[in-house]
Amino acid sequence: MGEQTVYYAFGTKRGILTAALDLCVAGDDEPVPTLERPWARDAIADPDPLGQLRRQVAGAGEIYLRAAPLLDVVRGAATTDPDLAEVWNTNVRQRLTVLRVFAEALARKTPLRDGLTCELAADVALTILSPETYNLLVHRRGWSHARWRGWAFDALVGMLTTLPRPHDGPGEVGT
Repeated sequence: MGEQTVYYAFGTKRGILTAALDLCVAGDDEPVPTLERPWARDAIADPDPLGQLRRQVAGAGEIYLRAAPLLDVVRGAATTDPDLAEVWNTNVRQRLTVLRVFAEALARKTPLRDGLTCELAADVALTILSPETYNLLVHRRGWSHARWRGWAFDALVGMLTTLPRPHDGPGEVGT
């Protein structure tokens, strides 16, 4: 496909990257929002707060297996390209919206840590379940995907809830 054909189909660099990110994040070309995807619905519906957090980590991990490298490119280019800055900012806002819903669902199942609101819980999860953290640990520090999942789950349990941390070994978080 030639450059002109790509621009004709998507209009702008922003359009091309938005379409590529949507495809990478979703894993398909169906126009289904994240919160309506089966893994997200299952996480929210899980009556066990630990089950919800395991599903959140698994869902984020599957997305980052596909999309983390592209997200890293967009984030890096956003510092010098206003169109890409908007793509990146939109992605962060979308992730935060999803994480707020997850935080609210978690708070209905178990008390959050003292002083932690759903908004702050979403901010903590945004940091732990970010492509920046995933790329740093998996692609730059050489962690396995399973080890990242175990760490992310343990971090969310410890930082968001008053629940005792489960005794899963590194990477043994189930789905």
